[in-house]
Formats: sequence, C-alpha cells, structure tokens
Amino acid sequence: MKFFVKFLLSCVALTSIAFSQTNQQNPLHEQYLKAKQIAHQQNVKWEDLNEALVVAVQELNKKLPKKVDKTTTLQKAEYDKNKRVLVYNGTISNVSQNFADAMNKNNEAFKKVFVRLLTQNQAAKLCTNPNIIIFLENNGKIVYNYKIKDPKIKKSYDITTKIDSKVCKELGIW
Repeated sequence: MKFFVKFLLSCVALTSIAFSQTNQQNPLHEQYLKAKQIAHQQNVKWEDLNEALVVAVQELNKKLPKKVDKTTTLQKAEYDKNKRVLVYNGTISNVSQNFADAMNKNNEAFKKVFVRLLTQNQAAKLCTNPNIIIFLENNGKIVYNYKIKDPKIKKSYDITTKIDSKVCKELGIW
C-alpha cells in the first residue's frame, strides 16, 4: 500500500523544469529512461495497481481537503478503474497580484498559457516518476480539475489539465 500512497502523492506534486526540443537533448527523457527501468524492476502488475488505486483514493479522500502548496488545495480525488482515469479536484486561491491582473485583463489568452505551462510542469514530474510510469503505460490518464477562485480575480475560472502517455510523448519526455 505504501507504493500506492507514494503514487497518489506523486501525482499531486509539481515541479518546474525547462523543456528541450529533442529526446537526445532533453534531460527529462534521460530521467524517464532511468525511471522506467526502476518502475519495471518493481514488478508491479497492472491488475494489482488498478485495484489498489481504488482503495488508495478512498484513503486519500479521508484526509481531504488538504493544502498542497500556498495556492493549491486538493479537495477530492476520484478513480475510475474501468476507464483508468485518476481525477484530482482542487482549488487555486491566494494568487499573486500579477496572476490576478493577468486573469482580469486577458483571461482567455492567459488561461491558455497557464494551462500549457501547468501541463508541462505536471508532465515533467509525472512522466519521469517510476511510481506513475506503469499507470501511464497502461493507458492511464491523470486529470487535474482546478477552480481558480480568489477575491483579486473578478470571476472564478475552471482549469483542466490531462496527463497521459500521449502528452509524455508529445513533450519529448518519452
């Protein structure tokens, strides 16, 4: 069960990493290759992972809501084992004034850039994590639904990002 708790927590964490154009130049691709080797050495069977995720999500939800960082709160997690979709629902608040100003001025353009950067950051972490590679390789998808709600922003916004093997490949990580 420890493995699966690590898996769930790994999905929540984000990092900022720069991306290169090709796999040969991309340090994330090298991280992926090492992580893939570790993932397969763990010898986790898909069926076991799939079943354990149902239980792990139930356990995680008992501890929610939980503050992930200074602006993000994880509200609820869901897992559909038939569709292989892990969903995290959260809120973003206490944003910087610059972020709020950008959302208030040109919200659709800024939202699009924000989603792209957020997806890249999430993919950098998830596509190179040995605890998550097996899930993604077996057609798993991780979805993050955020509601951005802050008094500095004129209205609330919904943001969704999705990470799957296709995204890992498109970004040159795999």
